[in-house]
Amino acid sequence: MLGLPNILFSTMFGRILLDFDSRNFFFNNKKNMAYTQVNNSNGTDYPFFKNTLRYGYIAGGLIALSLFALQKLGMEQSIGIKYISYIMLGLVLAYGLKEYDAYLETGTTFKKGMVFAAQICLFSGATLLIIHLITFLAGSSLVFSKYGVEATSFSYWLLLSGGIFMEVMIAGLIFTFIILQALKSRKNYKN
Repeated sequence: MLGLPNILFSTMFGRILLDFDSRNFFFNNKKNMAYTQVNNSNGTDYPFFKNTLRYGYIAGGLIALSLFALQKLGMEQSIGIKYISYIMLGLVLAYGLKEYDAYLETGTTFKKGMVFAAQICLFSGATLLIIHLITFLAGSSLVFSKYGVEATSFSYWLLLSGGIFMEVMIAGLIFTFIILQALKSRKNYKN
C-alpha cells in the first residue's frame, strides 16, 4: 500500500506540481527542474526542486507538531504563543538557504534565495494544510484553531486553512529577508 509520504515524495507528485504551474510563477525553469537549477563555477548542480520539497515538508511537519503540542498544553487561545511555532519554519529556512548559498555565484544570493525560500514556504503551507485536512476528516480534537475559530464545519476549516497558509507565507518571507541579509553581507562582492 502506498502511504501518504510515498505519494508526496514521488516524482509523479513533483511532475503534477510542475504541470499545475502553467504560468511559470513558482518554477521559472521547468526543464530538468526536478534535478538541477544552479550550475555554479565548480560545475556541480544543486537539486533545487527536490530540496525545496523536502525542506517544505520538514517545516510544515515541525509547525504542525508545535501547534499540536501547544494545543495539548491548553495554549490554543493565546495568539502570540502560537506564532512561536513559526520559528520552526525560520530554522528550516536558515539551514536550507545556508546550504543553497554555497552553490550560488557571488551576487546572486538574494534573488535566487528569495525564489528558493518562497517555494519552501509554499510547500510548507501546503503540507500544513494537508495535515489540517487529515485531522479534520478524522474528527480529531487536534484540529487547529486560530483567532477563536475552530474547524467545526468545512467552511470553518477552509477559513482557518486560508489564514494558516497566509501566516506561513508571510512569516516565511519575513524570516527569508532577515536570513538573506545576513548571508548577503558575508560575501565579498569586489572582484
